[in-house]
Amino acid sequence: MVKTMKKIKQFKSKKNKVFLVKNHGDFMVLKEFRTIEQYNKEKKFYEILQRENIPLPLMINVNSHEKTILYEYLDSTNGVNIIEDLERSNNKEACVAFLIKIYEWLKSFHSVPYIKDHNLCFYDLNFRNFLFYKNQLYGIDLESINQGDLTLDLGKMLAMYLYYDEIKSKFKLRVFKSFKEYIIEEGEIVSQELDFIIKKEEACIKTRRHIFY
Repeated sequence: MVKTMKKIKQFKSKKNKVFLVKNHGDFMVLKEFRTIEQYNKEKKFYEILQRENIPLPLMINVNSHEKTILYEYLDSTNGVNIIEDLERSNNKEACVAFLIKIYEWLKSFHSVPYIKDHNLCFYDLNFRNFLFYKNQLYGIDLESINQGDLTLDLGKMLAMYLYYDEIKSKFKLRVFKSFKEYIIEEGEIVSQELDFIIKKEEACIKTRRHIFY
């Protein structure tokens, strides 16, 4: 099936090769995995989460021999572009509301019985892993799912948010404060535990990016 497709463009991805393709007149997304382990993990969690109606682009076709998965293409905007646009327009309320959408998606993810029973978290909180399409947030890239809980995911999410350009801008700090207050008031997250995770993740980000301040 892959050989019949025309590759239109390659998306940014550090772990695998991801392409926008055209197949029989329809746009789709083709993901070529580097290893069979990554392929199997993504396929497994896609099947688990789709059974629980977690918003994900549809998985259309799988090929274990070629280590590829074909997904529905959503003509969407990813989370990085959204937060950058909202910061440029100085729209704090809309930015907080978008972070809340990610939070709600993560809560749905953590409500899945298999995820709860195995103490798993989404883990890779790169905002490019969230797509906004027709007023619905979708998650993508499930191969990084790992041990952890909702607090770990939120701490990684908040640290990641602060370190997009412009790092720790005044706008981001205001959004960060309002969003953190919102999730703490909900009562599911302990503030001290969240603060610990955020500091730990900030240190990891600084090390990866060679930031020395």
